[in-house]
Amino acid sequence: MSKRRRSTGELISSVAFFGASIWLGFEAKIFMENDNILKGVLVYSGAFLSLLAAMRFTIQRIVVKFGEVLWPHFYVTHDKNRPWGCKKFNFKSKSLPSQAVFITTGTDCAYHKAKANSLLSKRF
Repeated sequence: MSKRRRSTGELISSVAFFGASIWLGFEAKIFMENDNILKGVLVYSGAFLSLLAAMRFTIQRIVVKFGEVLWPHFYVTHDKNRPWGCKKFNFKSKSLPSQAVFITTGTDCAYHKAKANSLLSKRF
């Protein structure tokens, strides 16, 4: 899959979010110096959220890479009726592929690599 280039609008919004986070950080510092703690904390949280918004594409790339390590055969199909798929067994399903294999065969999927102590590996 080729790397998608960012549009000019996405770059402008990222720069705007980054600028807003810096500005909000300075404003929060002023509130804290004037003993207005509650406003300072709220504005600091806004600065942090703006910084996260500016880094949204980097965060997305990290999450995708992390997901590929944990579930190398899992993918999103973008099909409304069968949203998840398995590259190893070449199927799409309404439920998660590891759960579909368990329902079909009665045994755990041998290729599912979720951690044993993870909430994601437990069946609900």
